[in-house]
Amino acid sequence: MPLAHHQRPPIIITSLPPHHPHRIVLENSGVAEPQNIREQFAEAIADGHPLTTRIYLSSFVTVVDSACFLKDYSSKTPLMARPDLGEGGSFRPVVDLLVEQIECADYILLNKVDQLGDANKQDALVAIIKSLNSLATV
Repeated sequence: MPLAHHQRPPIIITSLPPHHPHRIVLENSGVAEPQNIREQFAEAIADGHPLTTRIYLSSFVTVVDSACFLKDYSSKTPLMARPDLGEGGSFRPVVDLLVEQIECADYILLNKVDQLGDANKQDALVAIIKSLNSLATV
């Protein structure tokens, strides 16, 4: 059975017991658009949403699939042609989403580095990421 069938209902923050968590981690799908999330937080603050007095957006962590990144970075394949990245695909190229996720990140984790095969590919991957976001911790 697909993982989507095992999802729990969302936690409503106002229904939490009266304790104060130090962190709330929001994990998005492969097609998450972090700029949109950042803008929604900014809108909520500007609108004076009461939740923004209790939580704030601290940082974004992007996990890069190192085994696929170099191929996807040089492709113009649209998201709709990549169901492996999750629902919500569109005509937007996968590379555009990859770039946005890296540009918006504060921290970048390289996953599956062992599958790159050689150090030159890893160096190329890190160079691309650093050129897209020199301020992020990789």
